Amino acid sequence: MLTTLFTTLKYYPSNNQLFHQRLLRYARTVKHAPESLLDFDYVSIKKADDRFEFVTVATYTVDAAAGTIDENLFDPSFSVRATLSGSPVHEGVKPGSYVPLKS
Repeated sequence: MLTTLFTTLKYYPSNNQLFHQRLLRYARTVKHAPESLLDFDYVSIKKADDRFEFVTVATYTVDAAAGTIDENLFDPSFSVRATLSGSPVHEGVKPGSYVPLKS
């Protein structure tokens, strides 16, 4: 589920509101004390010569009761919103649309 949530950042990089809505909606389904904050890690998988490394590049701290999200980026060389080079992914007009966003 979380992978699907975080792909929103890649598919709709200019629509931060959509990502926030989806992350808040998911956070409200996670059982936790009302006053608790939830941390969601964005983990990048990097290939080393002899292994794969799992690196947390960002954390999203969610206060579901207040409806707020704090984004903390740890690796300035990695963008959670940029598509990989050579990727056919492009931003759509709206969720469920395959029509490219017009600039």
